[in-house]
Amino acid sequence: MAAQFLANTPIHKTREIYGRELGFFISWFSKNSSITNITLEDLLRYKIMLEKQYSPATVMKKTAALQSFFRFARAIGAISDNPAGELRVTRPTRNHIPTYLTVEEVQRLIRMPDGRTMLGKRDAAILALLPNSGMRREEGRR
Repeated sequence: MAAQFLANTPIHKTREIYGRELGFFISWFSKNSSITNITLEDLLRYKIMLEKQYSPATVMKKTAALQSFFRFARAIGAISDNPAGELRVTRPTRNHIPTYLTVEEVQRLIRMPDGRTMLGKRDAAILALLPNSGMRREEGRR
């Protein structure tokens, strides 16, 4: 059924992440068990184990995959109750305040490309667009 769930996940990257996270859970729980045997208590034990090893953001990602999978299993009638329906995860807190480019930094960036060449004009246009799109300094580094 995991294959059917993943086939119904339209976004490639999400499908890849969910597949990895479901595989991780299945190897933790037991490959031979049926999903009809999984209880909220099992999921809570899994979540506690995750919280001891991973950051809150990773725990949230791993449990989101399970929540989505069990919602799907319930929707197609594979299970009668969704054990992940009551599973709650604390959202991670942000530790930093976003940093923005100053007006002087933006002006200096726009002046950097050679405006006499086509590539320079292209680069200048891109550099002029980025700060006006609301992109923060950190987003350019990812």
